[in-house]
Amino acid sequence: MPVPMRGGLPARPLPADTAMGARERVAHLLGGVVGEAGVDRAFAAGWVVGDDDVAIEPSRIMGPDEPLYIHRPVPDETHVPIEIIAEGEGWIAVNKPAGLATMPRGAYVARSVVVQARRQFDNDDIVPAHRLDRLTSGVLLLVTERASRSRIQGWFQDGLVHRRYRAVSHPGGREELLDGAWHEVALRLEKSGLQVEVVAGEPNARTRLRALSVGEEIEWDLAPLTGRTHQLRVTLAYLGFPIIGDPLYPGVRESEELRLHAYHLAGPGFEVQAPLPTSADR
Repeated sequence: MPVPMRGGLPARPLPADTAMGARERVAHLLGGVVGEAGVDRAFAAGWVVGDDDVAIEPSRIMGPDEPLYIHRPVPDETHVPIEIIAEGEGWIAVNKPAGLATMPRGAYVARSVVVQARRQFDNDDIVPAHRLDRLTSGVLLLVTERASRSRIQGWFQDGLVHRRYRAVSHPGGREELLDGAWHEVALRLEKSGLQVEVVAGEPNARTRLRALSVGEEIEWDLAPLTGRTHQLRVTLAYLGFPIIGDPLYPGVRESEELRLHAYHLAGPGFEVQAPLPTSADR
């Protein structure tokens, strides 16, 4: 039985081992977090439901195997319209704005591509085929039907999708990389707190890059051959060319607009290109 959905978000299941009243179950599991008043408010607002998404009365006795769910009261963050740039069998490609998370996470719940797309296109089956960092803009593939999830997500897991990015960095790094030719960089990356670090050992991240223009800013064409977290950002910073606006690399600083854009995606039977940012977008 599918989990009840509202506003593009799944309800939270509330398990139980014994038969008990619906209010008792909610209070037992959540009362320490929201308090007694919060439990009463959840029932009054109709947030506590069965698997048919019909509100449950607080006095109802629930069997130990009878499903009970609670919808999260999520404030509607600023809506960001989702632009479709291509579509195919079981998928759509959208142009993700910078600053919009791919999935609900932390403070970014309604303000995420998946939730906004579910609401905008009235389709709660939408899930991402892959992910882009919240600060990265550009083409993102979304799966639009359950039957296609394993097939399309498998393209990314099996390395069948090729990605290209544009980045704008500060100058100052290795000059031999600025000749306009393609160079391949292999590094070993490991997560350490907020950041990903370059460490000794067998490389697990490979990136092809070339400088497109060199001046006070350097524009790069980037082709990741692997899909490690923050791979492009870490690689350019390690080479001495940190991406303009990066709040993490080479050091933690106040968040700015990251100049990193996913502009091209190609896989089995499809090829999608997102518009490149213009100077007016910066």
